[in-house]
Amino acid sequence: MMSDYERVLELQEIAERSQGATMAQMSTYLEGMDAALNKVNIAWESIVSAVASSDFLIGLVNGFSNLLDTIGAILSSTTGLVTAFTIIGALGLSILGNKIRE
Repeated sequence: MMSDYERVLELQEIAERSQGATMAQMSTYLEGMDAALNKVNIAWESIVSAVASSDFLIGLVNGFSNLLDTIGAILSSTTGLVTAFTIIGALGLSILGNKIRE
């Protein structure tokens, strides 16, 4: 190794230059990828903004909220809780019956 020490230094220098070129290429790639992801993000935000401001969606969300309030009120009463467990049990037995038949 000592007899070819100059060659070792030369190869080390080549490797260091190669690493620098690779890092520069990677940096360029990442900048391009960041730009592409930013475009996707901007497009998604404009879609969400357009949909979120629509009266239809607002009505849909309010209706869903009212439905959840009603379900919560039913489940909070004793009769509603029994009814919910009965429905869940019937669904479970139906699914189990179908699996057994298969």
